[in-house]
Amino acid sequence: MTLLRALAMPFQFTSLLMVGAIAVAAALAMAVVDAVGMLVVVPLVFLLSWLNKYAFALLDHAANGERDAPVASLEMLGPFGGARPLVHVVLAVAVYALADGIGGRWGPWIIGAALLLFPASVGALAMHQRLLDAVSPIALWRTLRGLSLWYLLLLGAMAVCGAGGYLLVRFPLPGPIRYGLLELLLLCLYALIGGVVYMRRAALGFEPVVSPEWAAERDAVQHERRRQQAIDLIYGAVRVRDAARARAALLSWLDAADGRRLGTDLQVMLAQAAQWPEQRGLQTVARTAVAQLLRKHQQSIALETATTALAHAPDFALDADGDTVALARYAQLCGRRATARALLDNFAHSAPDRRLSEQGATLRRELENG
Repeated sequence: MTLLRALAMPFQFTSLLMVGAIAVAAALAMAVVDAVGMLVVVPLVFLLSWLNKYAFALLDHAANGERDAPVASLEMLGPFGGARPLVHVVLAVAVYALADGIGGRWGPWIIGAALLLFPASVGALAMHQRLLDAVSPIALWRTLRGLSLWYLLLLGAMAVCGAGGYLLVRFPLPGPIRYGLLELLLLCLYALIGGVVYMRRAALGFEPVVSPEWAAERDAVQHERRRQQAIDLIYGAVRVRDAARARAALLSWLDAADGRRLGTDLQVMLAQAAQWPEQRGLQTVARTAVAQLLRKHQQSIALETATTALAHAPDFALDADGDTVALARYAQLCGRRATARALLDNFAHSAPDRRLSEQGATLRRELENG
């Protein structure tokens, strides 16, 4: 899906708008070439520079995990305002001059080697923004090693784009359509390189602006901050002996809590509550949480919460006979007979006038005879 999302960028509205504008402008420039002669080179240079800068902007978006194509701006128009897009233009001229100067059978080999390294060079620039990385053997080797077998895909895509470009030039098509399709081939290649870099970011040691790892880390930090705020609010109420406010704060947090992290969050809460000077705080947190979890039919988390509370406070007891019997029965079914007996015994002994119901007493006898 990552590669498909990257390849879809050139076909988004903002990208197609830019492609169409350049294609029409290039077709108009070529239509008057007989009248203006070499002067047509000036607008073509500006248009090609615009396309090249946009291709690098698209590359950056794909490599950084963005979902939307960049918006073409007038700042991209013209050959100035950024050195990265000019690097491969200069390298292409230099490679051609070197191949032509050496001549003979070595010329095609030089051009072929440069083409084989082109995706690695573009990928290195996408990751590090350093101009020398486009030709640095170390940077190119690291990029090749990080991309691994995916580099073969890039080479294949470059060959397909090259063959497609050759056919478009040879096939009789209206100027705007030909130029627009040629632009899309170039943009798709750059988007694909960026998409592969994003997929292989771990192997490349690249940290994109948007990534699942970064999003998960940010979410975890925000989640821990919200949890700590809830703990501080509960502790503040416990310190002033306002049990009702402490329970209300905990219930509010439980209603909004992430079910996937709820068990772990409650373990963290209980661990902190066990260190509070006010020991009743642990009882308040555990009793309120277990009762609410049982009402939401989350018996497994409720049992783990009660077990942790018993580990910190062996006399821990629930407030209601119904909750005690339900949780003890569930503990019995899970093979946690000692926990079930402790819950029933603690409830029975938590107050002088407190007695187990008939169901609780029957369950207690089953556990004792068991």
